Amino acid sequence: MPLSTTPFTTLLLLTLLTLLPHTTHAYSGEMTYHTVTQSRTCGPAYNNHGNRSPIVALSPEMMKPKFGRPKCGTWIGIWNPATKTKWKAMIHETCTKCGKYDISVSVHLFYNITNGYFPPTWPMGGRYYYGSVRVDWGGVAVGG
Repeated sequence: MPLSTTPFTTLLLLTLLTLLPHTTHAYSGEMTYHTVTQSRTCGPAYNNHGNRSPIVALSPEMMKPKFGRPKCGTWIGIWNPATKTKWKAMIHETCTKCGKYDISVSVHLFYNITNGYFPPTWPMGGRYYYGSVRVDWGGVAVGG
């Protein structure tokens, strides 16, 4: 027997949905960017992505398989509270220099999420370190 869709049941359903915990963005961390190269973590199947692809690298702790499922190729949502922009990105690599809840995205995705803002970059020990912005992120594959 189908549910009736009276105004009361619709209002009740919408109220219950707003009370549910927001699980799309379970983590908060720094987001930086990187030049996309061949994926050392996910293998050759993920090497056809370039700097314009919406890809993300997670910290080693977050890349660990959960329930035996690999995270490569799964998608997360990224929310920038400063610009009120939301984007999806595919997990492509491990970010070895990221803190547990920090992420690194392709240059093009960073540009889109920050509305064109690039924080300062500084050289240190012959390498360049890129600035970061604070974001919220999460997805089913990473437990949030």
